[in-house]
Amino acid sequence: MILHRCSASASIQSAAGPSSSIDTTSYSTKLMVHLDIPSALTDRAQRSLHHSYAKYKAFLAAIPILEMKWEKGELPYQRKPTNEQVIETIQSKSFWYEYIRKYFPRVAGYSEMVAWLENAEGAPSDFEVWGVEKTQYGFVDLEVWLRNEGKGLVLEEKSSKARGKEKALEGEKLTKAQREGEREKGEEE
Repeated sequence: MILHRCSASASIQSAAGPSSSIDTTSYSTKLMVHLDIPSALTDRAQRSLHHSYAKYKAFLAAIPILEMKWEKGELPYQRKPTNEQVIETIQSKSFWYEYIRKYFPRVAGYSEMVAWLENAEGAPSDFEVWGVEKTQYGFVDLEVWLRNEGKGLVLEEKSSKARGKEKALEGEKLTKAQREGEREKGEEE
């Protein structure tokens, strides 16, 4: 647990006396306020690519703010908050490292995808970016899209079908070769 100058919970005295206290603000909430992270990004159930990318961008913006405010002594903590603590204000570390950090840095080289993720004005349509239209896109789709070097999902679907056909044909060839080998053995005996 991190010790800090400012208590993670504030006690409010009520008419009932000093034993009555209410936790009004958590460490994460205070940290978000200090780092200008929008509270809307705390929704961990929302895992759309757009929302997850907004979390990624907020994290990237928060780290320089953290550095600056720490150097100026503007944060009320005895120890500097870590990157992981900043991450935990908006997302679980496991989801962050398994998906967000794994894919979004790779997207930076694709301006069309960045515009789509940011819902930018004039952003390309779903079809222009993905090559197909779906009701929702997830990290599995993004992984395929990146593997196709930004050329959409269609190529991957075709290539997996083609690979399946190739395997089936190879299986037929092996079966024919095995049959011919067995036939030849039978003739030799």
